[in-house]
Amino acid sequence: MKIRVESNFGLLGGGSPEILELECPEIALKDLLALLSRTSTYAPTFLRPDGGIAGGWEIEVNGRALASYAHGLETVIKDGDTIHIALQLLSGG
Repeated sequence: MKIRVESNFGLLGGGSPEILELECPEIALKDLLALLSRTSTYAPTFLRPDGGIAGGWEIEVNGRALASYAHGLETVIKDGDTIHIALQLLSGG
């Protein structure tokens, strides 16, 4: 399966978007995020120990915010889906 991964930082070492190829036909979003944490250039931590999203990240699946999915991190990602992972940028003055 091929998943399009977009980010506002160099997630897998290349430009954005990147195509991630997996051997499985589908994967839960939480498992995909764990995989990306292990294989990413910067080894970001997307998940808290309790299984929630770590602070500082915004996740979208196919253009919709993760919060809009009833199954949340258990949402099944399939061939052709697009995942957008954004590092929230802080500003102040």
